[in-house]
Order: sequence, then C-alpha cells, then structure tokens
Amino acid sequence: MIVACADGSWLASADRDANQVSIFNLPDMTLRGRIPAGERPFGISVDPQGRIHAANVGSDSVTVIDPETASVVATVPVGARPYGVAFAAGRAFTTDQYADTVSVYRLSDFLPEDTLDVGEYPEGIDGTPDGRLIVSANWFSNTVSLIDPDTVEVIGEIETGDGPRADGKFILETSGGDVPCQQN
Repeated sequence: MIVACADGSWLASADRDANQVSIFNLPDMTLRGRIPAGERPFGISVDPQGRIHAANVGSDSVTVIDPETASVVATVPVGARPYGVAFAAGRAFTTDQYADTVSVYRLSDFLPEDTLDVGEYPEGIDGTPDGRLIVSANWFSNTVSLIDPDTVEVIGEIETGDGPRADGKFILETSGGDVPCQQN
C-alpha cells in the first residue's frame, strides 16, 4: 500500500517483502528513508498527528513511524494478521484478520486499550469524515461492522453481498454537497 501526506510533502510505501516502509520526498521523489518495520507490513495509514502506522501481517504488530525523522516511534502488539488501520477519538483501530477482531490502542501512548469481536476475516477499516464511526469490512462473514470510537463498542452490523473487501481510505469525503448522499 501507499499513503501520501495531505500537504504533498512525502509519500510512503509498505514494502511487504522487504519488511520495511520507504518514505520519499515529494515532488522531487528523493528517498527520505527506509525504515525497518515488523514482518510483512501491508496496510499503512497516517494518524491525525502525521505519523505512519504500518500493520505488520506476519508479526501481529503495528509499527508507528515518524515520517519527518524516518524513525520508529513505537511497535504495538495487536491481534492475528493485522491488515488495516483507522483513527478516531484519539485511538487507532486495527483489523485482525485471523482473530475476527479489531484491536484498539491509544494514540497518546500507543498502549493497547481493547479488542472488539467483529465479523469473520475483517479486512479494510476506515473512519467516517466526522470521526463518529469506524467501519470494518468483514470479508468472510459478508458483513460490515460499525464501531463507536468514543465508547469503543460495536454498535451494529450490516449484511452485504458475498465477499466485501476494502483497503486504504474507502469512505468518501465530500466538501459539503459535491456528491449527494440522498436522492430527492
């Protein structure tokens, strides 16, 4: 996966087979650094403080990286086979594919806070633009779990068609009317 800083100053890639995250300066595309991560980093996201979180599928952890210094800030243990990371309410939410859970840790000190049961084989995870909801796509159970990030509780589950999958940012952000969310 690849993420870019909102201000366009850098781009990062999860180099899964090299067990590292590479950060490049933009727009000149020079290498800022290659940072060792856990085993098989895949899903990477940028938290509200601008740090990169890389879900390490092979080592059941998340590596937190400061992109400015190209250094590891923390390594957080999570459930089996983490795939994606989303943020809301001062927390990180990580899908744990083999555990059928979402791990929750605090962004203030990276300490694990909770583990939530969700549908089978959760894959993609994202937060709504207003920060009121975390959404987990559960591939094998054909559901989407809805999580309240303030109470850290699963508040609903929606049945979908066969095999819902997602990664990266998959919830649409609009600028207040460019894309209608309801029909008249």
